[in-house]
Amino acid sequence: MYTFKKFTAVGGKFTINITLAKPGGFSLSSGFYNRYGISEYKAIFLYFDEKEQIIAIKFLKDVEDGSFKLKHREDGKGGYASAISFIKSYNLEKFLGTRISPEQYNDEFLGNIFILKIGELGK
Repeated sequence: MYTFKKFTAVGGKFTINITLAKPGGFSLSSGFYNRYGISEYKAIFLYFDEKEQIIAIKFLKDVEDGSFKLKHREDGKGGYASAISFIKSYNLEKFLGTRISPEQYNDEFLGNIFILKIGELGK
């Protein structure tokens, strides 16, 4: 016996990516937002590995000191965190407007995070 589920999300967006948005923040696609249940989070911590050129994002259930607030778009259409200070601090302005496929990673110190390998862009 099969249990078929009717697909009703015609025209839905399912791309899993994070964009370094031109105003200076992180824009989460609706596909990423919904797949990983981002609506339950309120903020993010950002980390940067300068040698490997990798950004790490840790999602937080509550806003904490040093975190960036997460803004949620209506109807699960993604989210956004303004982080111009982070972008400018690491001279990442050249990556603004770039879509990156995040990778889920379990770090021994940070726990479950998402990484953006910006060092691989343009290779």
